[in-house]
Amino acid sequence: MIRALLLVVSVLGSEALAAQQLLPTKTLLVKNPSSGTRRILWKASEAGSVATVMGDPTVDGATLRVVLTPGGDQCVTMPSAGWSAIGSIGFRYRDPALANGPVRVAQIKKTPSGTLRLKVLLRDGGPTPIAVVPGNPTASYATNFTLGVGDDYCAGTASATPSPNDAVTFKVSNDGAPPGCATACNATTSSTSSSSTSTTSTTIPLCNAVVSGFCWAFGDAGADCDGTCAAHARVYDPATASYAGSEGTDANCEAVADALNPAAAFEGPAGCPFALGCMYLVGSGNFRCATPATTASASAGTVQRFCACQ
Repeated sequence: MIRALLLVVSVLGSEALAAQQLLPTKTLLVKNPSSGTRRILWKASEAGSVATVMGDPTVDGATLRVVLTPGGDQCVTMPSAGWSAIGSIGFRYRDPALANGPVRVAQIKKTPSGTLRLKVLLRDGGPTPIAVVPGNPTASYATNFTLGVGDDYCAGTASATPSPNDAVTFKVSNDGAPPGCATACNATTSSTSSSSTSTTSTTIPLCNAVVSGFCWAFGDAGADCDGTCAAHARVYDPATASYAGSEGTDANCEAVADALNPAAAFEGPAGCPFALGCMYLVGSGNFRCATPATTASASAGTVQRFCACQ
């Protein structure tokens, strides 16, 4: 039976209620075949569910975090442009070209009979590879599907025994609901380091802002996007270029700039000597470098880049 844990979260400067919906897993399949084309399929289904579909991914996008221990931990984004409504009962996501990440299709709905159904299919083949693989064996798993600024829908290790559970395939069927939720992609994570003389703890935001379903980080002066995303426990997302950089639009860059660096004005497009994309020129303003083509590795000492990370 689903248990809802209410959390108070701040959304765009206002207070709202979000819920963590704990779901039973129907299927979790993680494949790492010799062909090299990795695949992940997650299905959750509960008849007579008290859970509801809370959030609008056609506006805010969605994220999915998949964790296998051992095996890896990856957050993927499903931007708002790929989502459409299924009448009044839910939402469907499609990206057959895998242009925005490894999620090919996703769906969440609450049927008129009261069954909550959630499905996400990830495949290799696009610019962003699947990073999670079977742990040979994997001891535990967790998933967190978040509807933008809406609810978290979580599954994880309960009572089912995985089979197979080797280097090629990890599969769980008909598992119960987990005791709690894995941290969402757009929440925060803590890292602790210690030595014989001291212990320090830091909190690193996985995203400084979520715009159109993409996770954005505000880089330090002189940092490239590879390093900026790594500092947020993530990797570079091509949306840096396709949404707000050289392949994107001024309006998209301005939306990202307003979310990450609202104190500076957006000054519009600019021709730049470096492939910086959407960025803040320290002491001047926010700009979009329309040329040259945006790259992950570009940097400049007086520039703070706006980087999409996943």
